[in-house]
Amino acid sequence: MADPVDTAELGVTAVADAPTKAMKAKAPPQPKVGMLDLLQFATWLDWLYISLAIPFAMLTGFLQVSFLFIFGPLMDSLGTTQAAGAFAPVSWGPCCGIKMPLWFWFVFFGGCQWATCFLYNYLADMAKERMILKYKATYLKAIVRQDVGWYDTNNPQELSTRIGEGLKLIEEAISAKAVIVFEWLSMGITGFVLCFTFEWRVALIILACSPLIFAAGAIMNWAQQNGQKKIQDAYAEAGGIASEGLSAVRTV
Repeated sequence: MADPVDTAELGVTAVADAPTKAMKAKAPPQPKVGMLDLLQFATWLDWLYISLAIPFAMLTGFLQVSFLFIFGPLMDSLGTTQAAGAFAPVSWGPCCGIKMPLWFWFVFFGGCQWATCFLYNYLADMAKERMILKYKATYLKAIVRQDVGWYDTNNPQELSTRIGEGLKLIEEAISAKAVIVFEWLSMGITGFVLCFTFEWRVALIILACSPLIFAAGAIMNWAQQNGQKKIQDAYAEAGGIASEGLSAVRTV
């Protein structure tokens, strides 16, 4: 026969855990948020920063691919003692009318890429920091004006963790990572154009393999999103338990 004390304890535990499990089971799915919704607090100055960052990002992508096409001939010219080596004047790319040594093009494109990369990251981060300040103030106002009943369905001990994790995700979404998409787009277009210009047969092989790369990227993105949601929930629950335990210790 089962011990009545143990049975009672199990019953109390089951009753106490029932509302929590029911709330977790009935939790509605979180709505998806678009990029324009994340930029709802952007002012005209923030939009100006973003508008300037996009062309700099595209120029960075173009220069990165162009830099790789110069790197090969420069490496081939190393060790040569003839005048046709790295110091021979050659023309390249859009500056076909200008003849300069390979090392000059190497340094020129590298310096331009560094400058454009710095500018678009700086502009995107400036806009991000301005919007994050408004997000924090609005987040706090939204929590303070809630009714008392709202705290019955939302654990107050988990709010600090959820606010920190949520703002971290928003900060990553509106940072330079959002503008870097234009850099990758420019890299792809420039790469295919230059590949078809130099060797169209190799470019066709790369183009045929592109769907496999896109599929792998989509799977990785899906795994990261699902994993991030589970990590956020686990951290929020752990933070709530830790805060409640520390409060109980102070009370005792």
